[in-house]
Amino acid sequence: MKLNLQRLEQIEEEMRRGNSLVVREFLQSVSRNEIPDSLILRVCQLARRIDYANKGLLLLRERVLDLPSSQEPDARELCEYAACLIKVGANAEALRLLQRVNTQKAPEALKFMGFACIHQWDYPSAILHLTKYIESLDASSYEHLIGSLNLAASLVTTEQLDQAHTVLVSIRERAQQGGHTLVLGNTYELLAQIEIQRGNYDDALNLLSLASSQLTTAPARYQLYIEKWHAVIALLRREENASAALKKVRQKAVESHEWEVIRDCDFYESIESKNSEMFLHLYFGTPHPQFRARMLRKANGAFLLPDKFSVGSSNRIFDISSGKVGSELVIKKGQALHKIATALLMDFYSPASVAQLFAKVFESEQFHPESSPHRVQELVRRLRDKLAAANVPLEIISVERGYKLSLDNLREVAVQVTADRNIGLDLLNVIKSTFGDSQFSLRELTDVAGIPHTTLYRQIKDCVEAGTIASFGSAKNTRYQLATSILKKVVSK
Repeated sequence: MKLNLQRLEQIEEEMRRGNSLVVREFLQSVSRNEIPDSLILRVCQLARRIDYANKGLLLLRERVLDLPSSQEPDARELCEYAACLIKVGANAEALRLLQRVNTQKAPEALKFMGFACIHQWDYPSAILHLTKYIESLDASSYEHLIGSLNLAASLVTTEQLDQAHTVLVSIRERAQQGGHTLVLGNTYELLAQIEIQRGNYDDALNLLSLASSQLTTAPARYQLYIEKWHAVIALLRREENASAALKKVRQKAVESHEWEVIRDCDFYESIESKNSEMFLHLYFGTPHPQFRARMLRKANGAFLLPDKFSVGSSNRIFDISSGKVGSELVIKKGQALHKIATALLMDFYSPASVAQLFAKVFESEQFHPESSPHRVQELVRRLRDKLAAANVPLEIISVERGYKLSLDNLREVAVQVTADRNIGLDLLNVIKSTFGDSQFSLRELTDVAGIPHTTLYRQIKDCVEAGTIASFGSAKNTRYQLATSILKKVVSK
């Protein structure tokens, strides 16, 4: 039976009431043939909001990617398809699609580009996109309020505190007037983060109390975030049992799979306790160059960064960069199994989604919600068999929507990684977003790239030889610049 507007509005009302089971059952049962073209966008938006983005990808693919070359997709449908890609973890592909959108027809493209950049910890680019997005909106609209909140969060993360405070004060007033308790609670939490960074801990605690009172009916993770900041303040104040409080938060985060809370706990504890092993585990186990650069700034030279880092205490070392254990080749470098093994080891904290793994292995291909997961699943099966045959006891755990390589209690083998295993075009993107077509020194790039100086030098040297980066001058006075051809490539991606 064809879906009509009245039925869809009933389902949307169930969503507003929080009846997610009813909404999911509807989405699972409705087929493409039952949805009129005029309603397909709203159905896909509903699917994404309920965390069922694969349905949106399936419904929209024929209307976005499978059109004749002479036909342009609807701008809003293209935005929604990209938003669903972001939801499943295919951020790079989403950005490539969004850059095709005429933002005058669909300003939400700017919002989703901001979200994709946030997921990649590229906050400077997110700020640019979100600023343009909210400038396109009616300042009294709810969309403007939410866009401003995400902009403020990005400003706080990049330590642009005065600008963030100005935006948050405006949000607070509008949220109070409109009765938007979730937005108001998030606003108070961000204001508390500003005061933590400024060292005004009593003010931060008062703001956290206000945040908690506004978030009583919100999902449990919001209270966990507030509890984390309480523990961080105690740690920064060097209060008794502060470390135990942070460990308690960390354990709760492990149980609820709040991976970024775990990462944050290790960030603050490693720096405050000067725990080198924890700091290096976090540094080498975080894929985002700008997060690593933040770590280096906060550590202020307290830790010596090696070129390589090993997880586990065994003398038998599996070197992921070469694919070898000692002199024995386990997986051939550059082939699909090596790529997926490297991708699984990019992040020691958060699991890799199927879409993320697919993008790392099949870089030039588009993610398909039906066929791509099977291809990744087959690669994971083959990798498990390969590791078992080589007596490399690394467990690949299946988690919701992806996989995680277990690095806990490694005894029979240690895993060795380098910090530069995800740079390549990612490094070029960092250069583009930071320096554009301006020249820069190696030291200036080190400060933002979060990669050890010696490792970065080797990579820059390779890029110069490959013609992707131009060099000027010599010795300590050498300056670099993104080659024009690569600049265009990065922009078009």
